[in-house]
Parts: sequence; structure tokens; C-alpha cells
Amino acid sequence: MKKLLFLLALPIIIVAAGCNKPTGSVMETKSAFVKQATTEKVIKQLTDSCGDVSKLRIERGVKQVASLWEKQDGDEEAFTAFCFQNFVADTTKLDVLFNKLQRSF
Repeated sequence: MKKLLFLLALPIIIVAAGCNKPTGSVMETKSAFVKQATTEKVIKQLTDSCGDVSKLRIERGVKQVASLWEKQDGDEEAFTAFCFQNFVADTTKLDVLFNKLQRSF
């Protein structure tokens, strides 16, 4: 009877132990290599050049790249260049890119 009770309680203990994880995501807990000022500067420059229509995508994309950027990826100038070279503002090109990624995944 004790074995049966233990086997029934084991999954509950495992689930309860798994619930004790920190609530922040990896991107929130990782220390950023790119400074906040640089991120804001890139967001402003991209928004000025592409327009407010793309502002939400610009903010989300630049912040995601900044949170994942590491020292071996390059300095802040390389980060800025990467953002400007790889942001897709044209809706036609964006659709083509989306379809390529959708097929690949």
C-alpha cells in the first residue's frame, strides 16, 4: 500500500519541484552586451528611415537582437550595422522572407 501511495505521489512531487523555476525568461536574466542607449538610438534611426508603420517590428526586433548579442558577435558598431542591413521594411520582401522561413520550419 505504501508503494502505491508513493508511486501516486511521485508525479505530484516532480511537478511541484518544477514549479519553483524563476519567472524571468533567459533574455531578461542575461546581462546585455549592447547598451540601452545604443539600442534606443538604432530603434530611432530605423523608425526615422522606415516610418512609424514598422515601429512595432523595429522595437521588438532590435530589442531581441540586443538581448542575444554577445561579445564574439562584434562591438556595438557591428550590432548597429547588422540591424540596418537585416531589417526588412518592404512588405513584398517581408512576405517572401516569411514564406521562405515557413517552408524551412
